[in-house]
Amino acid sequence: MLTLNRATSRRAGAALLVQIMLLTLTAGTVSAAFIAPQDYSMWTRGDAETTYQFWDGFQNPLPDGPDVDQNANGVATTTTTGGMVIGSASLYSPGGPQTLDITIPDFNQAGTTSVLLQVKTTGSELDPASLSFGGTLGYAYTHEISRITESSGFGPVQTVETLFTFHGLPTSSAFVISFSAPVHSSVQRIAVDTNLVPVPEPGTATLFGLGLAGLAASRHRRASTPRGIPVHR
Repeated sequence: MLTLNRATSRRAGAALLVQIMLLTLTAGTVSAAFIAPQDYSMWTRGDAETTYQFWDGFQNPLPDGPDVDQNANGVATTTTTGGMVIGSASLYSPGGPQTLDITIPDFNQAGTTSVLLQVKTTGSELDPASLSFGGTLGYAYTHEISRITESSGFGPVQTVETLFTFHGLPTSSAFVISFSAPVHSSVQRIAVDTNLVPVPEPGTATLFGLGLAGLAASRHRRASTPRGIPVHR
């Protein structure tokens, strides 16, 4: 009986995999497109000190480079532990959760990096609590771009596009974005935009500080001077 249960479980898992493959082959035609950073008034894609990389599917061997690569610092890669590439060019987790690692070459200059991550999944959804940027857990903001419910032999299946932002990441030669997706999750697309936020040069920062101090002193003199009495300079 145990052997029969295992065989039945394997057949059910294989059937679900076929269902997800069929859904992921068609989901791209009805799903909303990923957004650009300028759509959220963050920064403009293509400006100096920005990067953009987009995976419109995945292929072996892993790690896999992006389909669109706009990064002067090097080539980004995506790989999975616990998942595999299936016929719909998705990263699928058949027998347990998978962990995805996205390596992004960075500017390695004085300043911080802001990141916009977008992920499209079918089936089980990614775990937002597992999301880390450069080893730091968490994100600043999340937004569900689209959610489509589709029918399958195993009931309703969700195709979801979600974006996450992270700000203040210390710059380096490269950083890794990691997240986990549960069993029967199919990751279809990933997009990563980054923007370098430089640290002001010391001279600029000093001048800015002196300007603020001068403005504060001017306001203090005006506030302490009685009305109608001229100020002699």
